[in-house]
Amino acid sequence: MLQDVHEEPIPVSAAARRHVELTVRSWLGLPEDDPTPVPAMPERLVRLFLRSEEWEIASRDQWGNFEHGLADNALRGALWEPEVDQWVEAVGRQLPSTARRLPMWPHGHRFALCLSHDVDAISTQYSRLQLLRLKRRELLARATRSKEEERFLSDFPRAYSLLAAGRGNDVASATSESMERAIAVEDEFGIRGSYFFPVWPPREDSPYDCLYEADDRYTYRGRQMTARDIMIELAQQGHDVGLHGGYHTALKLENFLHEKHLLEDETGLSITTTRQHWLHWDARITPRLHQQAGITADSTLGYNRNVGFRAGTSKPYRFFDVGQDCVLDLIELPMVLMDGSVFSTVALEMDLARSKRLAKRIIDSTIATEGCVSLLFHPENLADPDTFALYRWCVAYCMEQGAWGASVKQIELWWRERLAKLAAAGDTEVAA
Repeated sequence: MLQDVHEEPIPVSAAARRHVELTVRSWLGLPEDDPTPVPAMPERLVRLFLRSEEWEIASRDQWGNFEHGLADNALRGALWEPEVDQWVEAVGRQLPSTARRLPMWPHGHRFALCLSHDVDAISTQYSRLQLLRLKRRELLARATRSKEEERFLSDFPRAYSLLAAGRGNDVASATSESMERAIAVEDEFGIRGSYFFPVWPPREDSPYDCLYEADDRYTYRGRQMTARDIMIELAQQGHDVGLHGGYHTALKLENFLHEKHLLEDETGLSITTTRQHWLHWDARITPRLHQQAGITADSTLGYNRNVGFRAGTSKPYRFFDVGQDCVLDLIELPMVLMDGSVFSTVALEMDLARSKRLAKRIIDSTIATEGCVSLLFHPENLADPDTFALYRWCVAYCMEQGAWGASVKQIELWWRERLAKLAAAGDTEVAA
């Protein structure tokens, strides 16, 4: 293992090893009372799955993230391989025919496809109110400001209130190149996806956060609607509406709770799923924070500037808190491919042909190990022809290969039901 020169490896505890054992048995579909023995996972894979290096390595990138350049599997050239899942698949092939195994996915599907969208922007267009918020955010991010800029910030509350009062006269932003494109693909293939929405204003400002609020107006599928209306309609249609927690929610419970409660108050929905904005997520803090806030499923585990298998797996599992040495009641669904990671100039910066080849490699590896192809495509990025083409190609290819298409919430509910079936009578770790 590659470690920082000043850091020491954290020993894997007995509780962590037991969690790994039970997770492997759940992936194999072995009921807890089934006597079939299962070999111990190799130490390197145990540490990869538990994300031990994220507790041991203090370095983070300029956005406070553990990025792929710090990761052992990336440095070994194995980030694009689901090493944990491949080991589990090999173990499964060696199990005796007498082993009682539950299927991994419902209705005989070989693998799952999870469609998710971080709705950083509902439209590619900015309203006057959003431009005003944007200017304020940019000024707050500056180390020095002119007197005129300071005057703008001091006058912002009054000016904003006056402009918001006339919100009805603002031109509604069109969603035809963003949200509607995402919905159209899901309707075409009969899938319900996850839509993670941010809220404004945050409790603590950040130069990275999103800029729309529940009352902002849009032309959505030919109708004038607010952002709030769109969220509620998505939920009524069976889509998963979750929180896209702002940058400063990843490390502070009070910030996360502020945004979660604001989204719930605005929509009347119970918010139980999430993905952190900017993928700002710290294994040492954020999962525990999610559990404390009443979140039951997260899909942040991935990288901003690469694709692949951060924890060596694409499968859902209950997260283990190495610091507290305990299992959390939080289902983690790793994200294996994001549009920005493929096309961004600060990431892989691929063209469409190469992005399809890479996506096929990731998808085929996931299919071979009965995993979940968890995709993240931002609605506003679908205005770009290459991004939209890659999105539709990924969905079509997965469905042709026999995927079960689902949202994060649907996969969480399936996984919890499956864990309950696998659990023996009594109080055990894998009980839902």
